[in-house]
Amino acid sequence: MKRYLLLIDNDPAEVETFMEAVKNMESSFTCCHVPDVKQAWVMLKEERPDLVFANNSLPGLNGFHLLSGIKNDRKLKRTRVFIYTNVISDEIDKMARLLGASGCVEKKGDSNWLTHQLRAIVAMDLMPEYALLKTS
Repeated sequence: MKRYLLLIDNDPAEVETFMEAVKNMESSFTCCHVPDVKQAWVMLKEERPDLVFANNSLPGLNGFHLLSGIKNDRKLKRTRVFIYTNVISDEIDKMARLLGASGCVEKKGDSNWLTHQLRAIVAMDLMPEYALLKTS
């Protein structure tokens, strides 16, 4: 059975890196991408992804807005949402936890590093409910 990832990000380079990382996983994941939260909501009305990665620094509505909306939606609240961010500051980490994120993933621009992080997320049974995946 195909599993479904949704990436919400408006940076073409980051989208390319993310898609490459998913491809490198050689798994049964299909990955879709939208550049903003409004388009993500349109997709979420039709499909329920297994994992959502939302950029917290989108203009207008950002990943935190999407996270909050998903966690308040009866049909979607069990969806695992990760904040996909340039830097995981204490403030971002606290906000993500407060809003119910499954974790934060720091952007590094390296598809091999991201592949490793995505594999860890997919194997979440081995990790705590909230994961903080940060560069060293």
